[in-house]
Amino acid sequence: MEKFNGNSADLDINFERNLFTNDVSIKSGEEAIRRALKNLIFLKTNEKPFHPELNSGISDILFENVNPITIEEIKRRIKRIIAKYEPRIAKSIVDIEHNVDRNLVIVKILYTINNVSTVFTADLTLKRTR
Repeated sequence: MEKFNGNSADLDINFERNLFTNDVSIKSGEEAIRRALKNLIFLKTNEKPFHPELNSGISDILFENVNPITIEEIKRRIKRIIAKYEPRIAKSIVDIEHNVDRNLVIVKILYTINNVSTVFTADLTLKRTR
């Protein structure tokens, strides 16, 4: 399996301490891209200062009745945010399952990183918050 060795690095979202530097840990490589992808998808309107356009709009449709149209709209919004704001991802496929009884939408994103042939996966669970 080919390993991604790009210069991608992000702060650890849990703000865990690096034992050697006593600073915040850094996630790098495919883990950094996976975290950035999840952050993009869960970003709400006006949550990013000075960039209200930077949002997926997923939270706006979580209260809709789950039907094939809603599922396709979630897919479309996820694909749009990835294409627009994550240039490190070359191709992506979004697969969605929904569990009506538990009010869950399970999103599986298969993606390839630029110049890497390995397919990576990001799993997300979208849940109504109220």
